[in-house]
Amino acid sequence: MSRRSYEAHDRGRRLRPFWLPALLALSACTCQSGDMAMLGQHSFELPVVQAHAWYDTRHHNPDGGGFHNIWQPPNEYATMKAAGWLLGRAFTGRSFEPIAHRQLDPAELERKMAEPVNHFRVYWMGHSSALMRIGDSLVLTDPMFSPRASPVGFAGPERITPLPLRLDQIPMPDVVIISHNHYDHLDQASITELSRLRQPLYLVPLGLKALVESWGAAHVLELDWWQYVEVDGVIYTCTPAQHFSSRSPFDRNETLWASWAIEDRTSGTRVYFGGDTGYASFFSDIAHRLGSPDLAMIPVGAYQPRWFMREVHVTPEEGLQAYQDLGATEFLGIHWGTFDLADEPLTEPLERVSRSVAERGLNPNRIHLLEVGGSLER
Repeated sequence: MSRRSYEAHDRGRRLRPFWLPALLALSACTCQSGDMAMLGQHSFELPVVQAHAWYDTRHHNPDGGGFHNIWQPPNEYATMKAAGWLLGRAFTGRSFEPIAHRQLDPAELERKMAEPVNHFRVYWMGHSSALMRIGDSLVLTDPMFSPRASPVGFAGPERITPLPLRLDQIPMPDVVIISHNHYDHLDQASITELSRLRQPLYLVPLGLKALVESWGAAHVLELDWWQYVEVDGVIYTCTPAQHFSSRSPFDRNETLWASWAIEDRTSGTRVYFGGDTGYASFFSDIAHRLGSPDLAMIPVGAYQPRWFMREVHVTPEEGLQAYQDLGATEFLGIHWGTFDLADEPLTEPLERVSRSVAERGLNPNRIHLLEVGGSLER
C-alpha cells in the first residue's frame, strides 16, 4: 500500500456517477478460542469469547440467515422515492470547506500515547476513527484512512477534511474494533495496511471474520451482541446498535452491526463507542447492565432526510439523549465533518449539538466536538 493512497485528494466539486451512491445507500452498508498467535511482537493465546448472562439471539433472523433490528418497525420508505433522492444527490455537486483540523506530529503522538493515563486518552482521526489509550492498551476504532468511502477509487463520497496524519504514522494499535461493514467504517485499504505494519487483534461483529481475514488480518474474533472478550485486563463487550449492513446490492443485513463497551479492570474506566446507529432503548440497557461510561463516543452526523435516515442515524439531539440514557460523563461527537453522506451541511451537527446542550441544561464542558486531530484526556 503506497503512502500516496492515504493522502487527501482535491476536494473540489465533482460529478459522481449516478449509479454509485444509489447502489451504496440502497444496499448499504461462533466463538473462537485457544489459538496461539503473534500480536505485534508478543506471543499470546487468543482470548475466549464469552457471553453475558443476558445474552440472547432475538436479533438473528429465524431462518438462521442474517440479522434485524428489534426495537421498532422497519422504516418502510418507497424504493423509487429513495432512488430519486439518491439520484438527486449524485447530480447536485455540493462543495464544502473542511471543518477545523490540525496535523499531528507522529513522534509527539507516539510519545503521548506511550504515557500512562488515569482513565483514557483519545485522538479523533475523523469520521468514526479514533485512537485511544485505555489501561495499557491502544485501541483503534473503525479505521478509515482512505480518500473515499467507496468500493471504487474514482467515485463515491470523498474525504473533505484531511487526515491529521497517515495510517503508517500512528502508534500501532493492540486492538482494532469494527462496528459494521459499510465503506465509511470498514475500509479494505486501511485493514490491509494495518495488517502489513502490525497484526493487531481485530474484534468484529458476526459474519465479518472471513472478509477481514481475506484482506490480510491474521487475528480476528467475531462477537455477537452481549458477548465479550478480555485482552490485557481490558474487557470488550459487543453491544447493540440500530443500523444495517451491506457492501453490495445482494448482501443486505447478512452480517451484524454493533456498538462496543470497553472497560479497563484496573482503573474501572469505561468507554462506549457508538459506531453508527439510530436511537432506541438499548442505550439505557447498556448502562444498566455494564455501568455508565466515562466517555461516550456517539455519532452525530448523516441524519437528513429523516424519512430515509431516522431508523439508522441519530440526530444530534438524539445523540445527546443517548449520552443521557447511558449516564456518561463525557460526550465525544463522531461520524461528522469528514464525508458528505447526507443532506445536512457539514457543520450543522456542531450548531445543533451546541443549541441542544443549552436547551437540555447540560454542562458544556462535558460535551466535545473536536477538530480533526484533536484530543481528549481524563
